[in-house]
Amino acid sequence: MSEGSAPARLHRWLTPVLLFIAAAACRPPTLEARLVNAERKSSDAEKAMDQAEAKLRALEPGDAADWVDKAKKALADPDVGYYPEREQLRQRLAKDEAALPGVRQQRDKRDLDRAVDERRQKIDVAAADLDRALEPVHQKEATAAEAKAAQDAATGLASLVEDGKDLEPKSAPYAARIGELRPRLEQARSEIAFALARVGFADGPATDRQQAGELEAKAKVEKDKGQKAELLDGAREKYARCADVAAVALNSTPALVHATVLVAGAKLAPVAVQKHCSTRAKALLKTVAALRKAQPAKRPGPAKTKKR
Repeated sequence: MSEGSAPARLHRWLTPVLLFIAAAACRPPTLEARLVNAERKSSDAEKAMDQAEAKLRALEPGDAADWVDKAKKALADPDVGYYPEREQLRQRLAKDEAALPGVRQQRDKRDLDRAVDERRQKIDVAAADLDRALEPVHQKEATAAEAKAAQDAATGLASLVEDGKDLEPKSAPYAARIGELRPRLEQARSEIAFALARVGFADGPATDRQQAGELEAKAKVEKDKGQKAELLDGAREKYARCADVAAVALNSTPALVHATVLVAGAKLAPVAVQKHCSTRAKALLKTVAALRKAQPAKRPGPAKTKKR
């Protein structure tokens, strides 16, 4: 590159300019610049503290802590030392920072109170639903649908109580309320189980007994001994099943011993049903055997000849 060329002339002109700019950049900022920066950083800190204090009043400690950190960063600038009210700002920041633990506690208490109130409202509604569902169980022979509705209500209440278990050690009033409900819930479960057992007995053994009686009535007027035997054998099977299932039910639900069940408008005692079914099953076993024995043996038909 020759000294007279355009690039050479540009290089000679640009070099001292760049050196001047670099030297200026390396100089320490003037007092005026530092004062301007001090004003700007202090203003940033004040705005951040305004936001932090608003969040503290709103019980938002997480957001408040973020704004406190921003104010702290702004006041950490060395130029803030030139700001005349720097000490007031630092004291304000220290006060905001010191308020954070107390606000966190208030927020935790508010959140707990809200959670307890919400859970308690749901539980009170579910408890009232259970009381209504139990009315048919208490007042009369509950149907299968009524017993199932009460069972569903009890399950719903139990689920709410279980889901809110972590609130009990945190709130004494809530724990006291749950303490009142648990015995009621256990009692309701026992009553519902008994109602379901009665329904099951009515739909199972008692119905089998009724149907077996109907088959016996048909057999009584049947003239064909073969058909009579089939009808009575069907009755025997139902009586036998009635006796077996009733025995299991009485053993698993002792309260049935002193209860009654409703079948076709008639109240029946489960113990009497089981005894009757067992007696009739044994009696019919002999009757059916005698009828079948008395039937004439079928004569074999003529032998079929194979076609050649």
